[in-house]
Amino acid sequence: MKKVFKLGLDLHGVSDRATDFFSLITKLLVDNGHEVHLMTGSHKGERLDQQLEAAGVTYTHLFSISDFLYKSGNPVRYDENNNPWFSDEEWNEAKSIYAKQKKLDLSFDDTEVYGDYFEFPFAFIKIDMKDEKDT
Repeated sequence: MKKVFKLGLDLHGVSDRATDFFSLITKLLVDNGHEVHLMTGSHKGERLDQQLEAAGVTYTHLFSISDFLYKSGNPVRYDENNNPWFSDEEWNEAKSIYAKQKKLDLSFDDTEVYGDYFEFPFAFIKIDMKDEKDT
């Protein structure tokens, strides 16, 4: 029996920064029976759906930190752009809780502090993109 590989992948700052690469990798993983758990701080809804479409990644699961914390009864406030804000501790720990529950094999994120909370493999990734005119 083939082991299913479970990848945790951050949307903002990772998969949306290298769309050609991550759209190919995630499609290959999903097409071959593996799981891609896309993780984001945004609430699920039309705005996120548009961002997901623009990123072009293939995924099997979608995890929203904001929805998770909100449903858990954590206090939330919203900034002028309607972005949700929770306590740093709760926010920074949320993806690790999800990763543990889902038994993810590896998670990629561009927020290094999240790794302090992970019990499962965590990879900090920084993607620098050059403008086309710079290449």
